[in-house]
Amino acid sequence: MIRPPISPNTDSTFGRHIFGIDEVGLGPLAGPLVAVCCAIDLQNSPDITVNDSKKLSEKQREKIFSSILLYKNKKIYWGYGIITAPDLDRLGIPKALELAVHKAYSRCLTPFIPDHILIDGNRKYDFPYPSTSIIKGDSKHYTIAMASIIAKVLRDRWMIVLDRLYPEFGFAKHKGYGTKQHLSVIQSGLSSPHHRYSYAPFR
Repeated sequence: MIRPPISPNTDSTFGRHIFGIDEVGLGPLAGPLVAVCCAIDLQNSPDITVNDSKKLSEKQREKIFSSILLYKNKKIYWGYGIITAPDLDRLGIPKALELAVHKAYSRCLTPFIPDHILIDGNRKYDFPYPSTSIIKGDSKHYTIAMASIIAKVLRDRWMIVLDRLYPEFGFAKHKGYGTKQHLSVIQSGLSSPHHRYSYAPFR
């Protein structure tokens, strides 16, 4: 059981048609950066219980993600943007993040335009509609929380595939973050095309 859940009403002060944006994967030493834009009509909002993805187990996130994919009335719209490790190294974090966010937004195809776009964090982006950046928005607002869950599941699944290709790194366990095990393998001289060479310890 998820406690406390985030209600769709947390977004209602911003209008009826709300887009929420979040990203995962800025900090890891390997793997992609993933941004997701999620949109709902609050007058026809889904009865899916969500919370900040960081407060959920992997199994809970997968269950919610399945509910989103199988939702019968198609009340949930979302799009994603993925920036691979080589592109992140080439672009740098600010540009890579902006590109991922705009990719996610452009792929979130809905029958309505947003009354407001809610963005997790403190970064500002250029959108043609009103937007607000909210620190820890993934623990405060429904659409951002839903976006955070989708982004986390997509990225985790990507890292599980990479684990099968490069089992020596243990990607399925740490998802590319700098755990003691991961750093130990890197320090032994091993790396992959999916590591971020602009990050320490590679620098």
